[in-house]
Amino acid sequence: MAKHACLTRGTSANLMLTSMPGARTLLNGVQLVEKVGVKVRHMDRIIFGNNSVFKCVIPGGENIGVEVDWEFAMKEANSETLKVRR
Repeated sequence: MAKHACLTRGTSANLMLTSMPGARTLLNGVQLVEKVGVKVRHMDRIIFGNNSVFKCVIPGGENIGVEVDWEFAMKEANSETLKVRR
């Protein structure tokens, strides 16, 4: 898709992520509801479609204690599918 989501910064420096109609946008492995903004925090994982994976890094934010990389995000996004196959 040409536009998967909109990421905006509010006056209090909050980041808000809003999925566009028909798009597959995941935040921490959970698909977002179209046109409903959600707050994005330090170390959150964002996936657009099936291939574009991003980690949100906010200066001064606390780490979550685990290594967050592409593999971590993919396992998180596919956790429900992996449960069914076991």
